[in-house]
Amino acid sequence: MIVRNSIIYSTAAVVTKLGSFLLLPVWTAYLSPAEYGVIGTMSAYIAMCTPLLLLGIPNAAIRQYVDYIDDEKNWGAYVGSNLIVLMLVSLSIYMVVVLFGEGAWSKMTSGDISFYPYVPLAGYIVILSMLLRYVQATMQARQKAHQEVMVTFTLFVLTSIIGLTAVIRFSVGPIGYFIGFAISATMVTILLVLFIGKTWITSSLSIDYAKKALKYGLPLVPLAISAWVMHFSDRILVESVTGLAQAGIYNVSSNGALIMLFIVMSTNKAWTPQYFLLMKNEVPGTKMATVVSACVVLYSIMAIGLIVVGVPVLVKMLPLAYSGLVQLLPPIVLGYVMFGLYHLSVKPLLYLNQTGKMSLMMVVGAGMNICLNLYYIPKYGAVAAAWTTLASYSSMLVMAMIVTRGKHKVNYPFLKYVVMLLLVFLSLSFVNERLFEDLWSMIRVTGYVAGSAAIVGLLFWKTIYYQLY
Repeated sequence: MIVRNSIIYSTAAVVTKLGSFLLLPVWTAYLSPAEYGVIGTMSAYIAMCTPLLLLGIPNAAIRQYVDYIDDEKNWGAYVGSNLIVLMLVSLSIYMVVVLFGEGAWSKMTSGDISFYPYVPLAGYIVILSMLLRYVQATMQARQKAHQEVMVTFTLFVLTSIIGLTAVIRFSVGPIGYFIGFAISATMVTILLVLFIGKTWITSSLSIDYAKKALKYGLPLVPLAISAWVMHFSDRILVESVTGLAQAGIYNVSSNGALIMLFIVMSTNKAWTPQYFLLMKNEVPGTKMATVVSACVVLYSIMAIGLIVVGVPVLVKMLPLAYSGLVQLLPPIVLGYVMFGLYHLSVKPLLYLNQTGKMSLMMVVGAGMNICLNLYYIPKYGAVAAAWTTLASYSSMLVMAMIVTRGKHKVNYPFLKYVVMLLLVFLSLSFVNERLFEDLWSMIRVTGYVAGSAAIVGLLFWKTIYYQLY
């Protein structure tokens, strides 16, 4: 199950993110760095509000499904009750923001992005994103990976088609992207309501289900805020300090690295419910060690590929105005590797319901990220944001290793993991934007990749064989 779902999640992530990667030349051909900066900045605000207003309820659904695994009726009541709570909260806040938020927006931001139409449209997208995320969480809990990725894939395809049509055909600028997102999310939501909405409508709706979910989920709200700080606050800071043009280049770099992040999150999605079941059934730790080792190998291989090959490919694909990504993409990719290892490390805390400790680690990491960004971005611009992301995620991994020491009860081959990380960091010395124009560089990179593959094979041949056969 874990292998199948990991393949489904990873394939969907790679397809959508590869699609985003391949569409970057199209977006950047019709949008200047400043206009792309608008998309990145508003997307950061959307990404902040969505998990904040979800109140940790999707995480609760994933964890608490095991309590209803043989009780479909009460599971439907649980889902429906919490969905009503989420909609009431989000709609109330949306009305307040639309009616009274323009003054606050002008004071909080640089003023380069107007309140109308961006903020009301972004708020509408947040509400639909909340609904879709919650529904996908229930699919993840039931290990229905194919259903979850179908929602993601459909939304991506429709957003790309409608958004690009608005930008290219009607020349509406960056607002076209958000129009495409809003229309697509509306269509997907309607389809979900028509096909599976009946499973949420039961005669036993109860506030007790919401209380149970909130008891688990609310301690994760600081975690969600901190995660937003780690993933997106740097985009807002870059825009406010250096302007929309630098923000646009930084966002293109971040989007190029999103393939790494989505592979990390896809394996985490597939592994989390399976980990809970293994812990509940007291399965020996050998399988856990094998799965974690497979994830480390996957993260390392993908990171090396994105750094040594992805950078020159992007440089070839994009207009000259975006060439600054050469300095930005590698440390962002490495940061996402650290983030993936952090998630693997904190699984015992999730199972033991010690989510407060996770929140504390994320808050510390987020605080470090903000402080470093405030100090270094004014001096070094977007480059500083990329490296502070790596530093913050690395600090979180170190904290997770310390806090969960003795809780895993599994003999992980940590020395092998350290060797893999050293190989990944070594890839920084092989970054060359003109890779395909320089024979010597191609020979060096080929030797590095072949050597890394040989080391991976020697260290993890048993793990690779187990996962394949």
